[in-house]
Amino acid sequence: MTTQKAMNTKRNRTLPIVLLVVLLVLLVAAGGVYVAKATGYGTKFLPGTSINGVDISEMTVAEAEQALDDSLTNYTLTLIERENVTETISAEEIGMALDLGDSVEQLLEAQNGWLWPLYALGQRSSEVTLETAFVYDSEALSEAIAALTCLDSAYAVVPTDAYISGYDSEAGGVVIEAETQGTLVDEDALTAAVVAAVDAMETELDLDAAGCYIAPPSPQMTRTWCWRRRR
Repeated sequence: MTTQKAMNTKRNRTLPIVLLVVLLVLLVAAGGVYVAKATGYGTKFLPGTSINGVDISEMTVAEAEQALDDSLTNYTLTLIERENVTETISAEEIGMALDLGDSVEQLLEAQNGWLWPLYALGQRSSEVTLETAFVYDSEALSEAIAALTCLDSAYAVVPTDAYISGYDSEAGGVVIEAETQGTLVDEDALTAAVVAAVDAMETELDLDAAGCYIAPPSPQMTRTWCWRRRR
């Protein structure tokens, strides 16, 4: 009985020690994983990192530059025109190419790998914009703009003012045709809008919203005159 009691006492004393050792082993292992991961992020980007909208999480500098190059190769600006017409200008047409220098490498060196748990858990992210990440051939862009169908006079519809087309005896008044907006494009306005869109790497350009169309000569004056005539 005494022997059994002694064994139980010894077991009770040993159990906390075993648990402490296990806990220490787990802490050391966790610390090792933490340090190894933090060191690893000296050569690759943290989770949640993007450059100019391109996700480069867990990538090396070379992989990140390749991802950026791929996104540039696939770049296309879509012009949204009147009458449900669209046209495109591609990166290939204007000779668009990366011009990163060592900026990607500098970004990697600037990140703090010891904070990787916050990035891994989504508590932090890094969204970087490089304004000089690419170059393109300005002459090639001018040629691409000049080749757009919306600038071809053969397809352009000239805007017109409202006008009196006749007299309606039954209604007792003149018949007024409304002005037409047409599809005639202001080349200077279009060029400025396209250049700005390409510089910002926008993927769509609405010509109406950008003010690229030439308006009727004097629509407001004509509408006022016609309204007074009706009175």
